[in-house]
Amino acid sequence: MMEDESAEARDGQWPVRPMLLGLLGLVAGIISYFLIGRDWNSAPTTLELTATTFVVVAAGLVGFTLERRAILSALVFSVVWGAVAALVAYWNGSPSGWDAMAGWRVVSLALAAGIAAPFYQTARDAGGMVFDYRETHDHAWTNVVLFCASWLFVLVVFLLLVLLDQLFRLIGIHWIGDLLGKHWFGMSYLGAAFGLGLGLLQEHVAVVRMVQRVVARVLAVLAPVLGIGLVLFLAALPFTGLGALWDATRWPTGTLLTCVVGALILANGVIGNDADQEAAARPLRWGALALALTMLPLSVVAACATYLRIDQYGLTPERLWAATFVAIACAYGLAYLVSFATARAAWMARVRTSNLWLAAGLCVLALFLATPLAAFQSLSTRDQVARLQSGRISADKFDWAALAFDFGEPGRKALARLGESDKAEVRSAAKEALAWKNRWEGVQEQAASENTQQAMAKLRVLPQDAAVPEALQALVGTSWPCSLGGGCTLLFSEGGSEAFLFSGSCYPAPVEQEAGADERRPLASAVVEGAPPYGCEPIPFRKGEEGWVRADQGPDRYTDAQKARLREGFERGDIEIRTVESRQLFVGGEPVGEPFE
Repeated sequence: MMEDESAEARDGQWPVRPMLLGLLGLVAGIISYFLIGRDWNSAPTTLELTATTFVVVAAGLVGFTLERRAILSALVFSVVWGAVAALVAYWNGSPSGWDAMAGWRVVSLALAAGIAAPFYQTARDAGGMVFDYRETHDHAWTNVVLFCASWLFVLVVFLLLVLLDQLFRLIGIHWIGDLLGKHWFGMSYLGAAFGLGLGLLQEHVAVVRMVQRVVARVLAVLAPVLGIGLVLFLAALPFTGLGALWDATRWPTGTLLTCVVGALILANGVIGNDADQEAAARPLRWGALALALTMLPLSVVAACATYLRIDQYGLTPERLWAATFVAIACAYGLAYLVSFATARAAWMARVRTSNLWLAAGLCVLALFLATPLAAFQSLSTRDQVARLQSGRISADKFDWAALAFDFGEPGRKALARLGESDKAEVRSAAKEALAWKNRWEGVQEQAASENTQQAMAKLRVLPQDAAVPEALQALVGTSWPCSLGGGCTLLFSEGGSEAFLFSGSCYPAPVEQEAGADERRPLASAVVEGAPPYGCEPIPFRKGEEGWVRADQGPDRYTDAQKARLREGFERGDIEIRTVESRQLFVGGEPVGEPFE
């Protein structure tokens, strides 16, 4: 077997390949720079993104599939897939209209191309449409190792350049560092270094495959460990119930799917790419079987978690992607379960056949998910708007920031329609959301609104008949003890032009402690317990010409004329001590805070 691999490696050697792929990467990097790299402050146009996608995908596939004995077929395959990817990019339109989860479309497109490559390589080597599992499996994992190792080569070259830059800086030469800071050089360097590293590694493909098989053997040893853990987890579920799973983490689906992926990888490490490479040790084989049989139950539990979240909060692109991943996990789990049920002792051979069909199906599905046909934006928008209009969720609880920035163009169009709603609260909130410049601003605005509502619900006003202006309500909401703590008290001065905010958590009732209990007291009781008064100073507000403002913050403490007199007086040493009449707040006859004018 080793002699066959050595002969195959010698046949695949092509001394000029590293230079060719390095040059190809350099050209691809330069073209990408001129298409999308010159202006990082604006999103690329649809045509720019389409052309860049064609260049990157075609060049990348050429790098992985180019062989001296089949240059033309590799070029045709790469150009066709580059054209398919470019059409998908054009179909998706400008990135400015993408939703928050659009990155998964890019991943799906890359996954489809990555799965198609080993199928082409196997058919090329066989001289026809024959897909031997061993060859396809070897090509797939060799491509993965080549991809990771090539990026490692890029990192090593970059560190070398940084070291040389620091060396030459010692003698006053900075041109290497200046080059590293240029966008055109960065993109050109990435392409050239990746292509060169890929070419060099392919000249030693036998070593790469040996590393891949060693890694698979090492991972196979872990199969019994994870298998036992997953079996114990599923055995404990009937006793703990699913409620404990929902309470333990906010995202149980991600944890469960990660376990399914780990089970899939470790199980295939034991299964190998043919009967000769199956692990012979019984613990490893039993571990692989445990992993194969637990994938479907774990996927079903993940499906339950995803369904409950969608039923409670509605559809979003993120949840639809999660549902897609769960469906893929269920397909793999079902295929592995059926393989064991129908083949028993020969279940590993049946799994290898299933893996080919699953990979082909995943390639088609990934390509579909990369296109707008997977209309997650529109589905999510319709569902969320329907929940709002039906009253399942109120306007003040609705996630307007998500509709404005996470659902892409359909979300923005829905906001425009809601801006003309006959419901005043919906119309007002939609128009406000349309005015937000980015998601962060929207989240901050919604959080401030919710904090204000919570603060006002727990606010005590003195005198009791005093009305709190809307501008002052917003300022009260910015104080976390008022919105998230035990509530606050707002005291108005006699003229109503001043107000002072007291945190109720700073004046708690005495709590009797049991003998031996920790005698440390919380900071919230700072005023009455004598702890450092951080956060317990009353907050002063003043009503000025522009409305209510905090009197202890901002540049409005001094006018421009006062600032000028302060600077001039300080320069000439006009500094003195005066006795002044001041005011101070009292609670229960006791002074609180610092005196003020």
